Amino acid sequence: ETPTQSRLPLSCPRLQIDIKSVYGPVLFGELVPEDFLTLSAQALETMSLGQHEVTAGVAESLLQFTNLRSLSITVSKKVSRILTDGIPLFTKLERLSIRCCDNLVDETMMNWSRFTNLAHIDFTNCCRLTDEAAGHISVIFSLRTVNMSHTNLSDVGVALLAGLPLLHSISLNNCYKLTNIAVMHLSKARNLTDIDLSCCNHLG
Repeated sequence: ETPTQSRLPLSCPRLQIDIKSVYGPVLFGELVPEDFLTLSAQALETMSLGQHEVTAGVAESLLQFTNLRSLSITVSKKVSRILTDGIPLFTKLERLSIRCCDNLVDETMMNWSRFTNLAHIDFTNCCRLTDEAAGHISVIFSLRTVNMSHTNLSDVGVALLAGLPLLHSISLNNCYKLTNIAVMHLSKARNLTDIDLSCCNHLG
C-alpha cells in the first residue's frame, strides 16, 4: 500500500493523531503504539497529537519520525518525558507547538541549539518554563515567532528572546512577572512587528 492508502484501527481513546506526509493527508484517527509500525518514517512531515496523554509507548514510537517538519502536541497535560527529552532528534523541525504540557521543563531544552530550521514555537500554558528556557531558546537564531504565554517568564527572559535576530512576532500574554522593563527590551528588537502582552498585570 502507498502511504495514502494506509488503514489503521481506531481503537485507542487516549490519543488523537492527525498525520500528513509528503504525499498529502494520510490518516486521521486514534492510534496505539503498534499502529506506528505501518507508517513510513521517511514520508511523514506533519504530526499533530491531542487530548490528554502521550504514553511512554507512544512516545518511543514517535521518535522514529526524524524527518518531521511540524510537530504539535495540544492540550496534553501528560506527555511522557521520553518524547519531550527526545525532541532534539527532530532536527528538521520548522514548527513546534507543545501546549499545556506539565513535563516540558527548562532542562528539556538544553540541547536545542542544534535546531537550524526551527522558525515557530508555541509553548502556551507550559507553566513550568522560566527564564532558563528562554536562554536555551535564544540560541535558535532561525526563530521568527515565539509564544510563551502563561509561562513563568520574567523581564530577564524577555531580554534574551528580544535578541533573536529574525524574531517578528512574540506572544507573552498572562506572564504575570513581566513589567515595563520587558517592553523596553522588546522595543530594541530589530524586526519585531507583532507583540501580545495582554493580561500582564504589572505593565503600565
